[in-house]
Amino acid sequence: MNAYLARHVPITQAMGIRLRSFDAAGVTMTAPLKPNINDKGIAFGGTLASILALSGWALTDLVLREAGEAADVLIAVAAAEYRAPVAGRIVARCPLPPAEELSAFLTAYRLRGRARLKVEAFIETKAGPAVIFHATYVARRPLTASEPGKRRGGAKGRSPSAERSEHDGGPQRQDP
Repeated sequence: MNAYLARHVPITQAMGIRLRSFDAAGVTMTAPLKPNINDKGIAFGGTLASILALSGWALTDLVLREAGEAADVLIAVAAAEYRAPVAGRIVARCPLPPAEELSAFLTAYRLRGRARLKVEAFIETKAGPAVIFHATYVARRPLTASEPGKRRGGAKGRSPSAERSEHDGGPQRQDP
């Protein structure tokens, strides 16, 4: 995952964002404060939003991979609530949704080739969550080279969600 992010989302290198773990607890991503500091000496809000969005994307992508499924994963809806400043190492955690939600997500994906997964992620600090992030990710079957114009909407057959996602800095495709 880190190699993929470095290749396809190069800003993650400059920000120092790394996937630290994916396990039964979910995804943990980290970044150092120094390249992400603002004029107040704390983590830049955009960095916090970015690492949270990436943690949800990574969780969705890795859940699908673990289930043997290939998908394009895009963020569809997101909201962040900033509760406290982050003055040290940035740690984003995205817990796995309940088993029944994961099962419904995977079943829908297998049946329709498209499914949505709602996640909650947070920036962890010693004092508790500094930022809480709610998002919905869309997984859809990847197009083959012979299907470039099959999806409705957007330029070059891309959906409006895909176009928005390209501008929000979120990763676009997983490794084949």
